[in-house]
Amino acid sequence: MSALTHKLRSIAMALCFTAPLAFAEGESSSALSSSAAAELLYQIENLQLEVQSLRGTVEQQQHELSKMKASQRDRYIDLDKRISSLMKSAQARPSPVVSMVTPQVSVASSDVGQEQVPVVGQDEVSAVVSVPVVIEPANAETLAQYKAAYSLVRNNENAKAELAFVDFIAKYPNSELSGNSFYWLGLLKLNSGDPVSAIEQFKSVIDQFPGHDKETDTLYRLGFAYLKLDNKESAKHYLVDVVERFPSSKAAKLAKNLLSNIK
Repeated sequence: MSALTHKLRSIAMALCFTAPLAFAEGESSSALSSSAAAELLYQIENLQLEVQSLRGTVEQQQHELSKMKASQRDRYIDLDKRISSLMKSAQARPSPVVSMVTPQVSVASSDVGQEQVPVVGQDEVSAVVSVPVVIEPANAETLAQYKAAYSLVRNNENAKAELAFVDFIAKYPNSELSGNSFYWLGLLKLNSGDPVSAIEQFKSVIDQFPGHDKETDTLYRLGFAYLKLDNKESAKHYLVDVVERFPSSKAAKLAKNLLSNIK
């Protein structure tokens, strides 16, 4: 557009200078020569055509941009609705019961009158005490902080979003929304080209929050991340897991597409 404006100004200046000179040549010459006038008219018509073409291009680009903005807005609205639905289901769902494996203890006595000493049986020595994470449903406080972190993702402030999700997990390690936070951290790492760190975050969802609502998407993302590392065996493991356990999910359909491309 600046080049076109420069051309128009040049022609206007040419007209300003050539017209007086043409009149000064004599009484018999009252205008530019026919060839000069035709050349100027030709240039002006070409510039007008260029302006019209550029206007059409700008209008088309503005239309496409408006469509893209509308589509992006609809996606965000749909995602917000899903998150709200997730929060409601989380509040309505009771917390899982904590189970602990306690080793059997037997009492061995020696001579009469001596102190009895508890002895752990040999079979129980190798037993591992497992304490699952007690998942806490979302409340007003955790939901507000989670939404604040998620808004940074929507605004493409990925570095700040990572810090916000890490801070959320540190403050509320047992919150169900920490599972969501691990998932978003994995996506941010994956999008930044760090599949190794992404896998660590995704595995935190699977290991620490079994049965989480993000489990299906997380399994698919794990398979995708392993493909980025060219680890086809691990990728197949997680992708097949999604297809077999959640066959009707969207993640399963995406997993099938990836599996069909793995050779």
